Amino acid sequence: RSIRCLRIDTAIYEGNSGGGLFNKYGQLIGITNAGNTSDQNINYAIPVSVVQGTADNIIYYAENGDTTGSAYVITLGVTMSSANSRYTYDDGTGYGEITEDATVSSVTSGSVAESLGVTAGSVIEKFVINGTEYDITRYFQLGDLLLCVRAGDVISFTLSVDGSEVSTSDYTVLSSDLSARA
Repeated sequence: RSIRCLRIDTAIYEGNSGGGLFNKYGQLIGITNAGNTSDQNINYAIPVSVVQGTADNIIYYAENGDTTGSAYVITLGVTMSSANSRYTYDDGTGYGEITEDATVSSVTSGSVAESLGVTAGSVIEKFVINGTEYDITRYFQLGDLLLCVRAGDVISFTLSVDGSEVSTSDYTVLSSDLSARA
């Protein structure tokens, strides 16, 4: 398991974990969670998108009778990697962004991903939850979106396979497809 985080040079100290990290406009952008005690001001925060998805997930299940305080995430049965990372500058806005290919390295036999028709070597272009398409332009976006998937939701993918766009079949998520993450 990996955890996405922001590396920050903001000073934080023992006991600051769980505190808000704000940008210059006063907007919450993360929650501080770790630091490097041997180097000054090399610290880490969890991005607000991960925090929000996790909190919403825990609240949803708590309101539906779960008392574990856990987030539940679908196990797709894929191993992924990022490839072809690139920076694209937009002259109109004066800003750019990093994009990359979310490439499927392997698919577990008998998994949800296999039943959807996901194959090794394909690139995930879109993840669809209940008819809403989400572009996958960074490897980590799929993990963030998996926090939004609930039992009964219908999911699918749009993949790039050997240069062609392919839509997978739909899959209705079962409770047994979800596992608790502490």
